[in-house]
Amino acid sequence: MHHATSATLLPQSEELTRHHRDAAQPRLVHTQFGYILAGNLPEFSHGNSAVSLFCRDCKTDLNSTMKQFWQSESVPQEFTEHESEKVQCEEHFQKTVKLENKQFEVSIPLKVPIYDINNYIGDSLSLALKRFLNLEKKLHNDPSLFKEYKSFIDEYIDLGHASSVDISQYDLNKDPIYFIPHHAVLKPDAVSTKLRVVMDAGMKGSNKMSLNDLLLTGPVIQADMFDILHTSHKWCANNSAILSDIPTEKQQHSDELEFQKEIKTLGLKFNVNTDSFQFAPMLEQPATTKRQILSFISQFFDLLGLAGPLFVQAKEIMQSLWTSKVGWDSAPPPEILTKWQEFYSSLTRMQPLTIKRNVCLDNQTNAELVGFSDSSAKAYGCAIYLRATDKNGKISMSLISSKPRITPLNSNLSMPRLELNAALLLAKTMARVYDSLKDELQIQNVYIHSDSQVVLAWLKTNPIKLNAYVANRIKLMQQLTNNYLWSYIKTDQNPADCLSRGVSPCDLMQHPLWFNGPKFMLDPDYKFTEFNYEAVKCNLPEVKVVSGELNEGGPVCAASLKVNNVVGNIITKYSSISKAQRVLAYVQRFISNLKKTRSEQIKCNYLTYSELNQALLLIIKHEQMKYFSSDIKRLQEGKQTESSLKGLNPFLDADGLLRVGGRLQHSALPYAQKHQIILPNDSYVTQLIVRNEHVKLLP
Repeated sequence: MHHATSATLLPQSEELTRHHRDAAQPRLVHTQFGYILAGNLPEFSHGNSAVSLFCRDCKTDLNSTMKQFWQSESVPQEFTEHESEKVQCEEHFQKTVKLENKQFEVSIPLKVPIYDINNYIGDSLSLALKRFLNLEKKLHNDPSLFKEYKSFIDEYIDLGHASSVDISQYDLNKDPIYFIPHHAVLKPDAVSTKLRVVMDAGMKGSNKMSLNDLLLTGPVIQADMFDILHTSHKWCANNSAILSDIPTEKQQHSDELEFQKEIKTLGLKFNVNTDSFQFAPMLEQPATTKRQILSFISQFFDLLGLAGPLFVQAKEIMQSLWTSKVGWDSAPPPEILTKWQEFYSSLTRMQPLTIKRNVCLDNQTNAELVGFSDSSAKAYGCAIYLRATDKNGKISMSLISSKPRITPLNSNLSMPRLELNAALLLAKTMARVYDSLKDELQIQNVYIHSDSQVVLAWLKTNPIKLNAYVANRIKLMQQLTNNYLWSYIKTDQNPADCLSRGVSPCDLMQHPLWFNGPKFMLDPDYKFTEFNYEAVKCNLPEVKVVSGELNEGGPVCAASLKVNNVVGNIITKYSSISKAQRVLAYVQRFISNLKKTRSEQIKCNYLTYSELNQALLLIIKHEQMKYFSSDIKRLQEGKQTESSLKGLNPFLDADGLLRVGGRLQHSALPYAQKHQIILPNDSYVTQLIVRNEHVKLLP
């Protein structure tokens, strides 16, 4: 805006002026379209100043973010390929890595042929040049940043990591070239490197594809914080002489910190002198509004879960507060406020929690991991302990990790399903902890416990026989814990009960189970035994009733044919797939109606899409079992197929159907197109399906 004296943004309501005495300033006004800026703009001095009004729509869904605190355990939606991109990337690295001129070189792990890059990415020069000009402008405006940036680039070139290239020698329309922009990332508080230059191969070209999009995804080689806290730390010691040969930049704030002080680690504190973690809440003025309480609770962060039971109570309050629908700056309902005040009062009385970092014994001869899971209507969780034995037979058990979860709102999950989610969480966490420690310790055995006999019986059941919700989770648990021993533990001896029910802050440090597990497991003669599920398998819930089979005590029909025989007879009787499909759908409806009351029975005189689709899938499943039975059996056992199907990377979906694997799982294609059902080449059903599609497509 050039040469402006004053302006008005309408409307300027009497109500707005009444609430804000300074009517000369613009205000936010709420309208049916949302908030707008309205009022008078002050006078501007003459000149070439520009006035801009910028509005940004925030896409963050706070409601969804909050709900993540109490989502139930899920299973991956994508299947695991036998030959993943990570494996391909590693093989590519091994084949192409070489040492030349004292430098290692490896070719870029592309998913596509190198000559085809331009067709995928398009023009990258103009976009990279635009970014460079913006960076240049930023550097000119900040001499200090320019000096550091130039120093980095000069060093980069001196080290031989980069060199000048004459791009006029290349045909940018044909040659496989991608221009990578770079930018600065500043960390003024960093002890060593305050400026880091990032090469951004994620910049998308004119075809909305980047170089990163075309690269194979390799394995994660950096340890994350969860793994680091279980194994090692940055260089620090309780004896300063030990650090005399360690470079200053490798020490943990050595220039700024005396060893009597504590190093803070993500909400926990690490005391160098005692080599222990400590947890002591930083209490401020008591929070009284929804905003203050949620802000206070959100500051709790315990990555290893050493104070897990405290967070259960805090998250329960958070969930209740969130569902109360009170305003952000309003006081919670009386019952929630009372619960919060009791929790806060207990925090003020709580003694600092002190947990040893090094839980191994001197002269340790044996190390085992022992895990527990439990659930209640309010919460569920798991706790994992290291059970160590020294050369004298002395045993110790120490908490090394836990994970608490709050039961989802309005989930209507049965107690066995809640216990299943707790056991699944334990399986995931145990696999993670084992992978973190296996290179540091020689772990001889892993034992995992649940106080739910139903869940333990499910683990001994073929997932195909279970309903989908349970089957998907059991299958994953069986894969994760294939080499572990599942055992039963009584509820009153289960440390994970602290997570499902919560423990008052002032009672946690002295709790008999939480930090050291059940005392009877300290007995050198104690033997871990596998759960015997024979007593509960007869009345096991969530077991499928296979079509054609009836519940015990139900109506008795004079039908002795097995389902496979029924399907096979229908297939051979008709020369049309649609006819066979309709007949089988009516048979399935008849069987289904036998199990229902009259009011529940389906009585319409037409077949629904769902009924027809289920019939077709049953026909296809029959054919797959007929032609691919050995492949299906191997996949059910978690093994790779060895037949001609191996090249298709086949897998079994939730319905037990063989589908094509491959590497389209990250594409935007529908599931049925990414993972097509496999049909036998010589099957009569395949011929009928092809013939039917051919007829439908005829003009």
